[in-house]
Amino acid sequence: MIQKRHPTIKSGYIKKIYFHGNGGADYYFIFFTLTNGTDVEIAQFRRVGDENWKQVNIKPEEECLT
Repeated sequence: MIQKRHPTIKSGYIKKIYFHGNGGADYYFIFFTLTNGTDVEIAQFRRVGDENWKQVNIKPEEECLT
């Protein structure tokens, strides 16, 4: 599913993880880091080519592992 993962971008309690998928689409996930150090996923986005980012909800346990 992941062809290339870019470095994580951290800004305070926000982390953004960008990667390029095998199917040619780009993805990024946003996480908040809680005060106890736990990362909580807030949103997922996808785009193909020069399109705008669109919010998605990828569930690998249902879509990729079956």
